Amino acid sequence: MPKTIQYHKLTKTLSTPRIASYRDTFNNYTEEEVFGCYLWNKALCGAIYPIIQASEVALRNSIDAAARELYGDYWNETISHFHTRNEHGQTVNNENYKKFKEEFKKAKKSVIRNLAKKRTIPDGYTPPFDKVVAETSFATWEYVLHRCFFKTGDNDFLWPKKTRKAFANWPERSSRKTHIRIYDLVAEIRPFRNRISHHEPLWKGTNVTNEIEAIEFVSKKISAIEELLNIICTEKVKYLHLQNMFGSARSLCSTSGLDRFRYRTKNQTLSLKHKRKVKKFLFDAYNKEGETTFEYGGRRYLIRKL
Repeated sequence: MPKTIQYHKLTKTLSTPRIASYRDTFNNYTEEEVFGCYLWNKALCGAIYPIIQASEVALRNSIDAAARELYGDYWNETISHFHTRNEHGQTVNNENYKKFKEEFKKAKKSVIRNLAKKRTIPDGYTPPFDKVVAETSFATWEYVLHRCFFKTGDNDFLWPKKTRKAFANWPERSSRKTHIRIYDLVAEIRPFRNRISHHEPLWKGTNVTNEIEAIEFVSKKISAIEELLNIICTEKVKYLHLQNMFGSARSLCSTSGLDRFRYRTKNQTLSLKHKRKVKKFLFDAYNKEGETTFEYGGRRYLIRKL
C-alpha cells in the first residue's frame, strides 16, 4: 500500500461530494482504499467506453440505413408515427415523437453552427444528412425505437417493416417482442453511458450499497452492451473480441480487479526454478475470472488474458 501518498492533500483536486459518494458505497474502507476505488471506477470507465461507443455507433448506423431505404434522406421529417389525444380530445403528436424531432433539430443546428465558424452559411442552408446523423445523441435512437413508430402490416411505418434490416439477429420470435427487448436494452444502456461520459460512479443513482453489488451492477451493463451488439451484428462483437475489449472490461469489473486498486492484492512469488509451479500458475491465471498479479525478481506484474 502506498503509504507515502498524503491523501488528504488530494481533496484539493477532487470535489468532496464526489469522494463522499465512494465512501457511501464502500463502507469501512481506509482513506487509501476509498481513493483506490475512485481510480478503479475511472479505469472501468476507460475500459467500457470503447464497447459502449461501438454499440452507440452500430445502433445509429443500422437504424439510419434502414430508415433511409424507406424514407430517404432527412427521414426524420417524414417518418410515420402514431398520434395521441390530449385532455381535450384533440389529436396531437406523441410526446416521444416530439422528443425524437427535437433531438434531430438540435443536431442540425449544431452542424450549421459548427460550419458557420469556418465559412459563411446562407439562410435556409440544409447540411448533408450524414453530418446531422453523426451529431445526434444516443437518446435519439432510443426514441425512434418507441412503439409510436411500430405498426404491424403497415409498410409506411419503419417498424416492423425494416426490423430485419436494422437488427439481423432477432432475440425473440415475434417482431413486437424483439422491439421491446431492443428498446429495453437501449433504455438500460443510455443512462449508464452518460455516467461514463462524466466519470461518475457507474452505479450512481441506483440501490447499490457495497462492492459486490457494484461489480454485479456494472457486469450486467457490460452484458447488455454485448447483447445489443449481437442483435445488430455478430461480426462487430467478434471484431471487438479480437483485441479483448469485452474481456478487459470484465477483467477490471471483478473482485480481483477492485483488489488491485484498493491495495488488497496478494502477490504470488514465482521462480523459474520451479517450472511446474509456473506452468500451473499460468494455467490457473488463464482460467480465472478477473486479473492475476505476481511478483518476480522483486517486481510486480499483472496478467490479463487475451
